[in-house]
This record gives sequence, structure tokens and C-alpha cells, in this order.
Amino acid sequence: MSPSASRVRPHRCARAPLRSLVTLALVLLPVVLALGPASGRASAETDPAGADASRRLSGARDAAPRVTLPRQSFAPLGASAHVAVLGTGWSLAGEARAPERRFELFAPETAGPDRPLVVMLPGACGEALPVCERWRASSAARGWLVCPDGPSTCEHGEPDWHGDPVAEAAYLDAAVAELRGTYGRLGSGEDVLVGFSRGAFAARDIALAQPGRWPKLLLVGAAVRLDPAALRAAGIEAVVLASGELDSAHGSMVGATARLAASGIPARFLGLGPIYHQLPHDFARYVDEALGWLASVRTGA
Repeated sequence: MSPSASRVRPHRCARAPLRSLVTLALVLLPVVLALGPASGRASAETDPAGADASRRLSGARDAAPRVTLPRQSFAPLGASAHVAVLGTGWSLAGEARAPERRFELFAPETAGPDRPLVVMLPGACGEALPVCERWRASSAARGWLVCPDGPSTCEHGEPDWHGDPVAEAAYLDAAVAELRGTYGRLGSGEDVLVGFSRGAFAARDIALAQPGRWPKLLLVGAAVRLDPAALRAAGIEAVVLASGELDSAHGSMVGATARLAASGIPARFLGLGPIYHQLPHDFARYVDEALGWLASVRTGA
């Protein structure tokens, strides 16, 4: 064998594994992209904005989840009182079994059945109570605060807000209806739906699926697409968007706020300071500012 041939062979052998690795990467890449996160809402907008959600809602009554809360004899709620109700009797299509879910209810400082209802939907695979505990005082000054665990389930059993927005809307309605069955009328028509991260996508979808039910939104840390025409059709009259300055959703949310305002829909952006995809330790201050501004936008104006 010539010296030149002996030099070429190792070079060819070294290239073969490289070709194999490149081929394997090209084969696996579509699979990895297809798997993605547990729900596209967590990191990117993958669901349609839901302009036809109200039409689908009317055709999904038979498949709606059921929520049955214990009919306990609670004493009337005092100022800023807190009760936790455990719901176990509901079912959701696609779930192997009905997990337990908590519905946290915080009474306002000045109790009254006609005070606004503020509903908070947490982020991916998160329980509602830890989030609401951080800003319950801000909400208590303005109305009833309801913090429901999501109807869906993450990989390790944590509650979550992912899936069909029609089913999510029906679940939330059923939970609120049961709470009203115990405590009487909750909400004044100036109700606010709040969502953080994946919960913000769910809040948008639920509001679009129920025209006239949620006139005001507070969406935090999510690059949500907001179509002005769809919002008007759903009776959404004012929106606050908020995010940390270092959150990847920041630029998108600033732009969405500007587009809504330019279209004539009252909209405001709140910067949460130099933080990433998280809630600041003083989130209560921002919530108070957001709820105050939303209350100043009169429904029907």
C-alpha cells in the first residue's frame, strides 16, 4: 500500500461518523420540535386567538365539565376572610381520573355581593393560592378574589390551565356558580380576569369564548396575540398588559398594548422592573395600580 493511500483512509473513516451524526440530527429535529413543551402556551403562542370560541361554546354544552363543591354551612364571610373549598366531583374529557382541585375565595374589605369579582389564573403547573397570597390585600380593597386551580393536569399531577378554552370556560363558570350557591351573588358586571404566563393565554381564550362575561383583563408575562375585532366581539372593554423588562414577552406585550390603544380599546402597559419571567416581590403594588385603572374604565363607555 502506498504512503498516500494510508494517509487517506483515516481521513475517510473520521468523516463517516460525522455524516452519521448529522443524519441523525436531521431525523430527530422534527421529532423534538413536534414534542415541544407540555402546552404551547407556556413558551410560545400556538393556539388560535379563538375568534370562533363563542360559537364552539354553544355547541359543547353536553361535554362541559362538571364541578360539585361540598355544600357546607359556612358562616358569613367577614372582612378580608379567606376560605378554601375542595372540589372533587368534576370531570374533564381526556383526564384519566378527576383530581382534587382547590378554589380559594377571599372576601373584600367591605363585604357586599355586588363587589367586582377578580379571578386569578396562575402559570404552568402552578397552584393558585401561592400567587394570590402575594396580592390578596390589593384585591380585597376592590372586590372578591377567586383563585381556582386549573382543570388540567401536568405530568406530575399539578393543576394547570391548558387545553380546550371552551372546557376551561365551562369549568370556571361551574366553579363560580357553586361558590355563588354558597355565598350568594358574587360579581358586579365589572369583573376582571387575571392570568400569568400560561394562565394569561387561558384568560384571553376564556374571555373570547364568553362574550360579555369578562369585560376587563389583566395579562402578565405572556406574548398573547390580541385581535381588536375579536376583543370587541367578546365585549372586552379594557386590557392591562404587564411583564418584567427582561421577560422575553416584554417587547411583544408593549407592541400589543400600542396596537390596542390605536384601535380605540383602552389599554395600558405596566413594566414590572428589571426581572425575567416571574412576578416581582412587590407584585401587589402593580396589581393595585392595574385594578384601579381598570375600574376607572367604565363598562359600556
